[in-house]
Amino acid sequence: EERFIFVDMPENIKLLSKIVLGYDKYTSKAGWIIEHETPVAKQQKIHQIHSGTLKTILNDKPNYVTLDNFKIAPIMRLWQQVNKIAIFYMFIAEFELLKREFPNWTNDPNEFAERDDLVYLGQFVSSREGVNLSTADYMVMFNIPFSSVSYQQSIQRIVTKNREKPAIVYWIMTKGGIEEKIYKIVTDKRKYT
Repeated sequence: EERFIFVDMPENIKLLSKIVLGYDKYTSKAGWIIEHETPVAKQQKIHQIHSGTLKTILNDKPNYVTLDNFKIAPIMRLWQQVNKIAIFYMFIAEFELLKREFPNWTNDPNEFAERDDLVYLGQFVSSREGVNLSTADYMVMFNIPFSSVSYQQSIQRIVTKNREKPAIVYWIMTKGGIEEKIYKIVTDKRKYT
C-alpha cells in the first residue's frame, strides 16, 4: 500500500530552484558552487534541491550541503507511530542529513531485522535487491529514482510471503517539486511493462 505525504516547499528551496533553472553556474555566499553543463545535470540538481540537499563544489572538492530539513518532520511523526521504519534515499547529501537526524541508524539489513531500536537507511540502487526489510512497520521513501526498476524493486523490500501486517510505503514529496512528476513517469513505465 503506497501512501503520500506532501510537504510545502520552503522559500529558500524555491529560490535556489529558480536560480539553478536560470543559470548554468552559481556560487553561494558561503563559497560553494553549483555547476551543470547539460540539461540532465540541471535536472539532477533540481532533483536534489527539492529534497533539501545538494552536492556542490567547495575548494575544488565535492561538498554535501543540507539546504533545509523540511522532509524530516513527517518521517519523525511516522516513526513515533511505530517501532521500526526503513528509509530509502537517492543522494549522498540525503544520506548525510538522515544520519544526523536518525543517529540510531544502520544500513545492515540483518542488524535491522534483529533490533528494534534502529532505523534502516538504504540507498535506492544498493538496497533495491536482495535486502529483506520485512520487519519494518513502514518503509519511507525520502526521494524517488527515475528508474522504474529501482522503484519496483525497492518497494518490494518490505514484502514477504509471511508478512501478517500491511506493507505500507510512504512517499515524502515536495509540493510543486519534481518527485510527483518522477513518480508518474516510473509508475507509467511499470504499467507499460
